[in-house]
Amino acid sequence: MSTSDDDEFLSARSDDSSDDGIDALDATDPGDHAYLGEDVGVERPSTAYVNPGSVIELPLVVLPQIVIFPGETLPLRMLSSATIQLITLRTRLRQQFDTFVVINTLSPPVGHVGTIVQIERIYEQHEVHLSIVGRGCQRVRLESVSRGRNAILETPYATVQVLPDHHALPAPFPWKRRSFGHWRTAEYNLFDGRALVRKAQTILSTSADWHHFAGTASSLLEAATSPPPEDPTQYSYWLSAHVHMILPERQALLSVNCTVRRLRLLIAWLQEHTSSIQCAGCHAILGATADIFSTAAGAAGVGTFVNPGGHVHQILTMHSVKMEHVHFEGRPTSRDTWFPGYTWQCMYCTPCGAFIGWRYASRRLTPHVFYGLVRAAIQ
Repeated sequence: MSTSDDDEFLSARSDDSSDDGIDALDATDPGDHAYLGEDVGVERPSTAYVNPGSVIELPLVVLPQIVIFPGETLPLRMLSSATIQLITLRTRLRQQFDTFVVINTLSPPVGHVGTIVQIERIYEQHEVHLSIVGRGCQRVRLESVSRGRNAILETPYATVQVLPDHHALPAPFPWKRRSFGHWRTAEYNLFDGRALVRKAQTILSTSADWHHFAGTASSLLEAATSPPPEDPTQYSYWLSAHVHMILPERQALLSVNCTVRRLRLLIAWLQEHTSSIQCAGCHAILGATADIFSTAAGAAGVGTFVNPGGHVHQILTMHSVKMEHVHFEGRPTSRDTWFPGYTWQCMYCTPCGAFIGWRYASRRLTPHVFYGLVRAAIQ
């Protein structure tokens, strides 16, 4: 994949969805993260918000190869008892916003941009294991890292500065009167957030690949099971989270303060992106973007999941992959599956041997077979 400097097959589709005894993949299951355990029903009265420019101290979670945008969900298995106590104490949840900072590296330890995540749900398993699902709220820049002051709670703390979002200002006068302005309409549109959103929507709505990517064959506004936001800033984050970019490109978008600039970068990427998906290690062709499909509500082919070891993965779900370039290892198992009703097998790139994701299979559900490719392993 590539991006502008404007400053990135063997089909397993089934036509048997109407067969007796065959059910469609439940689109709500992965998004609900029911595999994490029993939802204890924590309710959020409102979304956390900190004034831009403020310097605050929050618990820190480092997730390599992961970029979370505002509005994006994040599941975590909290295996550290200190982290559990610090982030998910019931009394704390009822008294103040339960937030923490997520970044993907401590190198360099200062200046890296991450995201404030607010806990939305807590899950319990056997009264010992706690898991959470959070949602990105605001972008922050890392100032310093320290240990908790409490000797028992040794979870790292991050001192961060909340970054501003320079929102797209509306045009100074109605579109019909722009012909009387000093510049042409095209020049005004370069700085008009809603015009840039419409341009991105036009590119996507005319892309056959996007219709597969969004799980719809009609229009962009019906992407996945919920429409994208209309606000230019929120839309820029929504689109950043859903297009298939490599980690440095995603991180670069997260670091942009200006909505207009972020939308321009996204539009440039959409105009230049390729239709193939490759192994990040050896560049072998693994599949086509036309085979990306949606499984989770609002996910549009992209999902963030956590395994029993606490490792977080962002994956693309695909109908098919290039079978001559992949192979599978291990026996199919349904243990800890992210998609209820499906078994899974580990999937590797045949030319270089790199782990690239999983194969999911079910006799009862449709699609009968699909593939989850780890975002960090592909480009």
